[in-house]
Order: sequence, then structure tokens, then C-alpha cells
Amino acid sequence: MCERVYFDTHVFRAMGSVFEKDALADELKERVLISPLSLFEVWSQLTVQNADEVLRQLQAITNWTNTQKTGLLPWPDDALAELWFQKPLPDDGFTRRMQNAVNVCLAA
Repeated sequence: MCERVYFDTHVFRAMGSVFEKDALADELKERVLISPLSLFEVWSQLTVQNADEVLRQLQAITNWTNTQKTGLLPWPDDALAELWFQKPLPDDGFTRRMQNAVNVCLAA
């Protein structure tokens, strides 16, 4: 079984600092999931005084995840709804929109 990991916002930013110039091993990159809540929190921190530092940490995501196939955790209420109704919810485009937003930050 492939074990996966995701990080809260503090560790997300710490990973961006640690791996700003160096890359995590590819086999470990494959195990990282991204939390949409952590992404939203990091994006909100782009409005603070040290926004340049936050942007560099966010852009370093390419060094500690596999950006071609990193998993995105479901939004919490979607995960609960799937558990409750025992069937997948229709695709509402959330993952695609999150991917677009990350790509904008990476291109900045």
C-alpha cells in the first residue's frame, strides 16, 4: 500500500522554504497530496507584508511535489457527502479551478 501525506499550511510553507532550491526525491514527491484548505490559506497570505517570501514558497511546490499528478484532497464537505451517500458526487470543476489557480501562481 502506498502511504500518502499532506501538510497543514505551516508545513506547506516550510516545505517551500526547505525545497526552494533543492528537490525532494521523486519517489517521495509521488506520495504528497495537497490540501485545498492549505492552498487557500497560503493564497490568503499573499496579501501580507512578506508576500514575496510566500510567493517563493508557493512556487517551490514544483520541487516537492509531482506537479503532473499530485493528488488534491477533496473539499471536506464533499468527502463527507460521499461517505454519507455512498456514491461519488458529480464533478463540479473544483479540482480544475484549483489547478488553474496554482498555475497562475507558478507563472507569476
